[in-house]
Amino acid sequence: MASATPLRREQPPWSAPESSAPLPPLSIYNTLTRKKDAFMPIDKSGKKVTWYCCGPTVYDAAHLGHARNYVTTDVLRRIMRDYFGFDVTFVQNVTDVDDKIILRARQKHLLDEFAGLNPSVTAEVLETAGKAWHAYFDKNAALDPEDLGTTPEQFDAWSESKHGILMELIAKEASKSGFYAATTSVLLPYLDSLHKNRDFEPAVFAKLSSYWERHFNEDMATLNVLPPTVVTRVSEFIPENVEFVRKLVEKGFAYPTADGSSLIADGEGALASSKASTLPNTVNTSLPETKKSKHDFALWKASKAGEPSWESPWGKGRPGWHIECSVMCSAVLGEQIDIHSGGVDLAFPHHDNEIAQSEAYWDCADGKCATADGKHQWINYFLHMGHLQIHGSKMSKSLKNFVSVRDALQRGGWTARGLRIVFLLGGWKEGIEVREGVLAEAKSWETVVNKFFTNVKALMTEEELAEVAGKPAPQPYGALEHSLAKSLDDARRKLDLALCDSFNTAEAMGVLLELISATNIYMKSTASLAIVKEVARWITRVTTIFGLDSTPTSTVGWTTEATAAANAEEAAMPYIRLLSSFRDSIRTIAIADPASASSREILSLCDRLRDIELADLGVSLDDRDASRPALVKFVPAEELRAAREEKERKLAEKDAKKEEARRKREEEDRKKDEAAKVDPTTMFRTPEWSEWDADGMPTKDAKGEEVTKSRSKALKKLWDRQKKAHDAWKAKQ
Repeated sequence: MASATPLRREQPPWSAPESSAPLPPLSIYNTLTRKKDAFMPIDKSGKKVTWYCCGPTVYDAAHLGHARNYVTTDVLRRIMRDYFGFDVTFVQNVTDVDDKIILRARQKHLLDEFAGLNPSVTAEVLETAGKAWHAYFDKNAALDPEDLGTTPEQFDAWSESKHGILMELIAKEASKSGFYAATTSVLLPYLDSLHKNRDFEPAVFAKLSSYWERHFNEDMATLNVLPPTVVTRVSEFIPENVEFVRKLVEKGFAYPTADGSSLIADGEGALASSKASTLPNTVNTSLPETKKSKHDFALWKASKAGEPSWESPWGKGRPGWHIECSVMCSAVLGEQIDIHSGGVDLAFPHHDNEIAQSEAYWDCADGKCATADGKHQWINYFLHMGHLQIHGSKMSKSLKNFVSVRDALQRGGWTARGLRIVFLLGGWKEGIEVREGVLAEAKSWETVVNKFFTNVKALMTEEELAEVAGKPAPQPYGALEHSLAKSLDDARRKLDLALCDSFNTAEAMGVLLELISATNIYMKSTASLAIVKEVARWITRVTTIFGLDSTPTSTVGWTTEATAAANAEEAAMPYIRLLSSFRDSIRTIAIADPASASSREILSLCDRLRDIELADLGVSLDDRDASRPALVKFVPAEELRAAREEKERKLAEKDAKKEEARRKREEEDRKKDEAAKVDPTTMFRTPEWSEWDADGMPTKDAKGEEVTKSRSKALKKLWDRQKKAHDAWKAKQ
């Protein structure tokens, strides 16, 4: 067959799904059409939604860029499930067969093996390390502009300047742990080069991938990301991959090559670039040495020595990266899927190639599931999550600018909730730049909502205690209540409009703040909580839908008496309230006699109990007027300590300003006193004048000319002012 000729491939028309079921007016920005399309599930009842998400390649720790992708996807999934009421089957793959995994697993195994055979740093170990360093030098020295011209004979000087700490370790024959930790980066590729033709057990590769898969899942649980309905691993779908590729070859969409690979032309999907090409739909019986077009991509990759492999009609090998998602998605969800999602960097070529091979695989002669152009439409809606930007660059391992999820949460000042708020405020398909303004906005949003919840919970507890005591709170329903009820209705309507508009969470987050502001104003005017509680319950529901609660994603079962008793706040409240009541009583007594020294001491102790002892235990007391007890709230101790420190800082600043003002006043007073010491009869006896009267007033200037009346009048005002100041000064002496 002649080699493929690159042809421009126009984006095929997208066929909008049809449904007669009652559906919410939800529109979703669809990467297939590059516009917002009305969402209609394939399910005729309008209830079930199938969703495939490209999952992680498990060879290293998840970073904040991954958090951006999977947390944002989780938000959209929760909205689909918990707000719009769809039954979502969410499938996410794990790529556990990949070049990075193979190389890293093999090298790690070889280093562990070498270290196990050499428990101490012997001469032979040092010799191996030296050879590894020379190999590293040969490969890398010429790549560094600073090292151009360096020769192997200059290795010692080069290594001392570039890797002094390591060379010191080698020279001292360091401990096993320190030595291997320091030499890992050079030993790994060198040991790997010594075992090029060696075969490895599958467990070698599975050990690494299973470790990082578990690590990824733990991170996602910490971020409150719902686990997938179904998890698919590439290694568990090898037969399905082989069968999928075989059918593509039989249908003429793919061809084998001499190295055992099968390829299909790029550009068959709706996300293709204008430079993509396609192959003629004929079977090539010859085996070309290489692929026919630079746009073709591997479906089945021939395995080399030292790589995991499985049998296939084209020889031992493993699935290509693109084919695996098509196979696993189709195996679980079938020939047509509602939603496919991933990071925006997967749109091309990964998702484009998925569309090409999947639509070629499922294309049916009988026209079943045909679209407007008579072809098969595999995915109805593609959703691509925007990147997380760090200093203008996408966060990724290749750019060396990533921060792992665990480091961010444990040492980076982030919280799972704070991260999610940043993503909610930024929208799902737009990129997010990590900068101070974004972080401050997210923190402010969280503070406002948290304070609202804390206040309402405290007031509800107080109301319940009053009812138990036979003093039910009044429940008026007048103009204020009508106004707040309208604010709640408006918020519900605005939130619905926002979420129906392609999951506009940024707008939705603003709606919640507006409602909280209106409710706070209401609470300042009345003690009635009927509508306040309804508002709080609705906001709680929305924040829970967004995944902002801390409920573990893997919780199974219901609350029992034993688990309810474990609630620390509920268990502690009776004791805290008793202590608060006692404090209220003695504080009232002390306030009644403020002049007493003992009263002042009691008030000081009451303040210390409120501001330090209880605050450090996570208890906040808000003192109110004498007719009402202090409002008891549970607030994280670190927040209360931070608030206390901020208050102390402001007081210290205020005291410092007062002291500075006092010193300034004293200096001004000193200068005034110095000026007031001058007798008015001598104040004008300067070279500027030549004659004076008996009071010391100038009558002639230095040239002997008479002082004018206007000038004399002005000088008299100065003389009178000085006399007044001088007399006052003398009176104080």
